[in-house]
Amino acid sequence: MDINLVRQVMDAFRDAGRLSSILPSPPPPLTPLHIHMIDHIQRHTENGKPARLSDLSSELSIALPGITRAVKTLESDQYIRRVPDPNDRRATHLELTSKGKACYDLYVQVALTEIGKIWSNLPDRDVRTTVRMIKRMDYDLTEWLKNHPVKVEQPPEKN
Repeated sequence: MDINLVRQVMDAFRDAGRLSSILPSPPPPLTPLHIHMIDHIQRHTENGKPARLSDLSSELSIALPGITRAVKTLESDQYIRRVPDPNDRRATHLELTSKGKACYDLYVQVALTEIGKIWSNLPDRDVRTTVRMIKRMDYDLTEWLKNHPVKVEQPPEKN
């Protein structure tokens, strides 16, 4: 791929990263990660498939210890609760409390609905293609980096 096209792609990714700055800030101590987790837990509930810590870890590409810390925050602030898995005594499911559902409604549902209105003039086919290509580029780059760690050497100090 031409270096100028690579540069345009990298600029587009940087620009896309600003999208999170237009979303309403969650109430302290919540972070955008917590809101993302609340969204995933709600989607699991809507699909009739209870969320587990391991589900969030793999879906959000975050190591289990990081997810566990975030879940503890959500649980201690009563946004989620752990429910024992009836089929596996060692496992628990995560579900939103009424406070978590209210947070979902305000910070996820309303925000996504408004963004959907802004982008309503974009053809769904183009949006799906964009999503597919972003995911493919991310996957390809991640896989490449696993086998080719980038080493940046510092220039020698001038005396």
